[in-house]
Amino acid sequence: MNDATLKVLKAIAEDVLALAHLILDENGLKNSALRNGVRYTVECSDNPVITILFNDYVEYIENGRKPNSGEAPPISDLREWAQRKGIPATNDVLYAIAETIKKQGMAPRPVLAVLEQQIEDSFSNEWADQLFEAIMEELEVFFND
Repeated sequence: MNDATLKVLKAIAEDVLALAHLILDENGLKNSALRNGVRYTVECSDNPVITILFNDYVEYIENGRKPNSGEAPPISDLREWAQRKGIPATNDVLYAIAETIKKQGMAPRPVLAVLEQQIEDSFSNEWADQLFEAIMEELEVFFND
């Protein structure tokens, strides 16, 4: 894989990261640990792979929580969130929040579904052409040497 292709793959990964941040921002997660923890890797082997990594609780944001469907969220997970929101992060307050989430549930915010659609659109409208040009450049160098 040549430098041009690698550069395009890294640019795509940066674009996906920016899209993920934008979608999280639009869903009220601008200063969240989820948003700040999103990262990517680019593996350049025979089959290049871009991996976008989210904190594990993206599942609860994406799917929500049904009322009375299991355990309350751990108080330790709520502490940082409460502090960012200016909510007293005492154990009794955090326990009450956790129990409320357990009893009332939490509405889903399908951030991953939106991200997937935007990635598909961007690939069709922009990234495929960039990759094609980089691969063509690589082929020209290969066959002209």
